[in-house]
Amino acid sequence: LVDEDNNVYYKNIEFISKLFHEISNNRTNTNYILALIHTLIEYFILYGNQIKPTTILKKHQLTINALKYINDNFVNDITLADVAKELSVSPQYLSNIFSQENGITITTYMNQLRLKKSSEMLIYTGKSITEICFECGFKNLSYFLRNFKSKYKVSPKEYRKTKCKEKVEKIIIYS
Repeated sequence: LVDEDNNVYYKNIEFISKLFHEISNNRTNTNYILALIHTLIEYFILYGNQIKPTTILKKHQLTINALKYINDNFVNDITLADVAKELSVSPQYLSNIFSQENGITITTYMNQLRLKKSSEMLIYTGKSITEICFECGFKNLSYFLRNFKSKYKVSPKEYRKTKCKEKVEKIIIYS
């Protein structure tokens, strides 16, 4: 797991990052989160002495700061360069670290975040699809529509119709 210079292979970092990513994406499934945390603890028990904490923590903190900045500003017209400037690192360095820790690029993450927010707004607001598109940080309606359909396999209009119907049916069931 460690080379002759005592550097941790990226596979170890990727494994840890994937676990953190899974935990953050599955907040509602308590048993799954506990299983992931248990796996993470076992991993550190087995391999913890081979990991340089300062290197991992420094890189992990950079990713956390990037995620915080993106989550706070995704509705604005931000780019990789903007995030890197905010964190005082080069765009290339940030892109490499972010991709290693999260398995996706910053642009992909921002698009996923924007699509998630737009899907929530479709269900819980009466705003038009165009309003939602621009309020979620997309600059182009056709780009938004294409990405939405690619992710959710239906158009925003169909998604709203289906999800709102499901929401009403749940209310009726619980009444």
